[in-house]
Amino acid sequence: MAIREHILGTEGVTEIISLDAKRDPDTRKMTLTATINTRYGKTTVTSER
Repeated sequence: MAIREHILGTEGVTEIISLDAKRDPDTRKMTLTATINTRYGKTTVTSER
């Protein structure tokens, strides 16, 4: 999956713990939420487009 490859190619990211994609059919917005491990610790990132 291209999204996984992009995240793992980000400097400092060591692992993807979870990755979730949701699409709202009414607004056609896509929400991506990734929980990742980095060299600094665990974090969750959310992007909506």
